[in-house]
Amino acid sequence: MASRDESNTANHKCGSTNLDLKIKGFQPSWRVLCVIAVLCLLSLISAIDATIITTLLPTITREIGGAELYVWIANSYMFASTVPQLLYGQIANIFGRKNPMLFAIFLFALGSGLAGGTHSLGKI
Repeated sequence: MASRDESNTANHKCGSTNLDLKIKGFQPSWRVLCVIAVLCLLSLISAIDATIITTLLPTITREIGGAELYVWIANSYMFASTVPQLLYGQIANIFGRKNPMLFAIFLFALGSGLAGGTHSLGKI
């Protein structure tokens, strides 16, 4: 039976081939960098969304005369942002990931522009 030091040495020798391999540093291509940049941009958009809903919406609705509708606006926004996720998942399976993502960003920008240009809330 081998002693403890001999078994450690034997294990080290067997595993030394993995240690001897020189692993090159990761050199990302421009496509990988673009994907990372787009993901960072989408994370920023998501953070801005959450920040606007929780901090600015009460003030904005009070300014344009609809403070009593604040809860409905926040719930409608959450509903409108979560319901299409299943649909976007299936659309992405059919058409690929790029075009539905660009379309979703376009819709977000268009909706933000329309909401930013409003002067009053529609009363129901």
